[in-house]
Amino acid sequence: MKSEIYIRKLKYDEAKLKLMIELDSLYLKGIKKVYIIHGKGKGILKNMVHNYLQKQPFVEKFYEAPFFEGGAGVTIAILN
Repeated sequence: MKSEIYIRKLKYDEAKLKLMIELDSLYLKGIKKVYIIHGKGKGILKNMVHNYLQKQPFVEKFYEAPFFEGGAGVTIAILN
């Protein structure tokens, strides 16, 4: 089962709040791999996601998904 956070088509503030709440929840549940679906667009949500993930101590690493898993429209986060 994939753990996904879908923030595509949300406004910046709504997307950030949803990301914060759902990522914390998944971390507390012991989930290790999270797919954050932000879409491609102008890259605003992608940049917000990457900036947020960089500051979280429970995020081991994150990277753009391979093409077959969403490519530039998806970020994969690995949690501690």
